[in-house]
Amino acid sequence: MIFVKRQQSSQLASSQQQQIAELEKQSKELACQTEALLESADFAKSRIEFLSKDITHYEGLLNAQGGAFAQTKAQEKQKVETLLKDKEHLEKALRQECDGSLPYALAPTILSHLLQQIADETQIKQAKSFEKELSQFLTQLRNDIAFRSAGTGKIAAEAITDNLKDYMATKPKGDLLFDISEREAGMLQQSIEIDSKRAWQRFELYRTQLSEIEQQLEQAAANIARAPEDEQLMDLFEKLRDLDRQREAQLQKYRSLLEDAKRKKQQQLDCVSSDSKSA
Repeated sequence: MIFVKRQQSSQLASSQQQQIAELEKQSKELACQTEALLESADFAKSRIEFLSKDITHYEGLLNAQGGAFAQTKAQEKQKVETLLKDKEHLEKALRQECDGSLPYALAPTILSHLLQQIADETQIKQAKSFEKELSQFLTQLRNDIAFRSAGTGKIAAEAITDNLKDYMATKPKGDLLFDISEREAGMLQQSIEIDSKRAWQRFELYRTQLSEIEQQLEQAAANIARAPEDEQLMDLFEKLRDLDRQREAQLQKYRSLLEDAKRKKQQQLDCVSSDSKSA
């Protein structure tokens, strides 16, 4: 009986040793696998860095040939056509302003004197018109006074005439240089004081916009001179797309290798834990 128990105990110890040895073997294999995965991940990372440098290099070539957005000759020429149409429209608008009220804004002092002269002439014309109508009325009034009172008619007529002369002496007098109607004077005043100011504001706006367009045309001409042909850009774009696809593939591979290494490492730790329990 004692021999049987010793034999069973020996067999149990041998089984545990075999199990421990197997766990140690698995742990070493998992450690080797983890190390191999990490080495592959490091290589993938190096490839990613190498591809990133290549991408930066080709992006620099692309920018050098076509600017930040790599505009092609065809794109720049289309932009020039649009700018030329805008320029033609603005030049036409400027000519229309010059044919309108804009010239009045170029000599404000002289035109202010002109408006004052026209205003003075308007008052002179009004005074002359009033004097003419009043003279016609006085002729009729004198006749009526003479008919009613022959004795005092002459005295009354002289008194009226003298008072009329005194009254008209206070009214503006002078020669008429322009002799325009009140309606024409009002239209001229509107053009000088209001329309010309608005025309000048529009003129300044159009002039500024035209200057900006001319600068853009100069820049576009320079861009056309240095912009690459479509075929040149397509080669660079295709190279960049290919490098980007390679880098993305390496990134996915790198992440996958790290996940596998993490899983193998956990399995190794589980083996070590089981080995400790068995011991």
